[in-house]
Amino acid sequence: MEQTLFFLINHNWTSPQVDWVMATITNWNFWMPFLLCVCILLGVFGSFHARAALACAIACVVVVDSIVHSLKHCIGRPRPYMVLSGVRKVELEHVHPQILALTRPLRVHYSRLGPQRPLHGHSFPSGHAANSFALATIFALFFRRLGWIFIASAALVAYSRVYVGAHWPLDVAAASLIGAGTALALAVCVETLKRWLDAFSRRGSSF
Repeated sequence: MEQTLFFLINHNWTSPQVDWVMATITNWNFWMPFLLCVCILLGVFGSFHARAALACAIACVVVVDSIVHSLKHCIGRPRPYMVLSGVRKVELEHVHPQILALTRPLRVHYSRLGPQRPLHGHSFPSGHAANSFALATIFALFFRRLGWIFIASAALVAYSRVYVGAHWPLDVAAASLIGAGTALALAVCVETLKRWLDAFSRRGSSF
């Protein structure tokens, strides 16, 4: 069933225009300069609320990355193109800076299994999906009116990982829960700590 869904997303529900959108959305190298600029602007010019959101987001990504890397090492699930022939691999041209890839032809090719092809598992869970949902959940909690934009963006990143042939549907579904769950747990811890500090501060001022 999972393989059927994978090929529906990777083969059937595709078009040249969507190929460009998904290949761009899924490419961290393309977005990294923009994300760094946003982080710097929030850190330098943002309000205390914005800086708190940024700090929580960074802490959450660190935790999520550790969880994802540990699970990938323990589970060792191969990526689709490692075990299946005919998987569409859609990606931007590898150039520096990555934004220049928008001026180059898109790379679309199909996996072919050879007799000596090594199987090394780096598929479950998806780091892209986990980090995207972790960030989306944190920012949705801090900026509630824009929450649907953050969640929708994370969902697109997760979907793109299946579309470009990098992950199985279960990889991104589990990763989404890991990212969102970790963010919620961190938010609860931060809120509990804040209440404890407020109570401690009021108790100290009463003496």
